[in-house]
Amino acid sequence: MCSDNLNLKAALNLDDNAYTFVCVVIRFEFSLKECGFCISDRNAAVKADWQEFARTLDEDFFKQIEADKRVKEMFNPAPRQQIISHGSLDWREKKPATNNQELLDAVKRVRNNLLHGGKSAAPDEYRNPTLVKEALFILTEAIKRGDIVRNEFERLY
Repeated sequence: MCSDNLNLKAALNLDDNAYTFVCVVIRFEFSLKECGFCISDRNAAVKADWQEFARTLDEDFFKQIEADKRVKEMFNPAPRQQIISHGSLDWREKKPATNNQELLDAVKRVRNNLLHGGKSAAPDEYRNPTLVKEALFILTEAIKRGDIVRNEFERLY
């Protein structure tokens, strides 16, 4: 596929779960901001506040997700974080989540790695499709638990 002589094939090379995950994340972040779960950076630009939303989820949410066999890759090991080390791209190991905030932070790392991270020679490359699938499951379960966010997420304009 080309657009004005630019080959978009590599950019559009997403499986169904990755495509759905991207769409859900976009709508989730919109919903967070619409519901007041937002912060501003040093330039006053607004950002969705995943952590504040995570604080609204009850403790049972984390326990249920942690026990669910459909999300074992998210915990063993946790999704890595891309960093710059000594002037080169590298990956930082992360500890498995122990609460709702850390769990949604892991989901956000999957988002960041999918959208911004390295696509080649990544240590999680072999399990990226599984991480995306599991992150999608966790995020949709979290949305279902957050009534106000769920209402905004499902609202048609």
